[in-house]
This record gives sequence, structure tokens and C-alpha cells, in this order.
Amino acid sequence: MLFRMIYQENPIPTFNSKQMDRYCEKLLNILNDDNASLAAFNECIKVIDEAEFDKSDKQDIKLLSKTRNLIAKANEKTNHNLI
Repeated sequence: MLFRMIYQENPIPTFNSKQMDRYCEKLLNILNDDNASLAAFNECIKVIDEAEFDKSDKQDIKLLSKTRNLIAKANEKTNHNLI
């Protein structure tokens, strides 16, 4: 979720849309490059580390409020505000 939110500035098109290929192309280019994917996932880890909740509590992580917290942190990083 964070990877997509940070590295794709457009909202997800419908799955049967022709736009889906274009949407995925940028993400796949990052994933197919070892250095770029490592940098991207390190950025995602940074967002998770900056989120304000107890990551060691498995039940706490499952809460919707924690997902919203991660989304807010990703939006701060990118200014995309997709959700």
C-alpha cells in the first residue's frame, strides 16, 4: 500500500481499464531495478518508522486508525493525497 501511494501519484484505475497498464508501468520499473526497489522500500520503512503507533503490538497494527496514520504519513511525504 505505501509503495503504491508514495511512488504512483495517480489514483488506481478500475482493474479492467486500459489505464491499468500505464498505472502499473512506473511501479514495475521501480520493482525491476534492484537499486531503485531497495531505495523505494527503505522509504516505505521510513514512513512506517515515523508513524505513531506501537509496531510491536500485532493487535494495534490491525486497527483502522493505524492504517489511516500510515496513509497520512505517506501523504505528508508525497502531497499526492490519494485517499
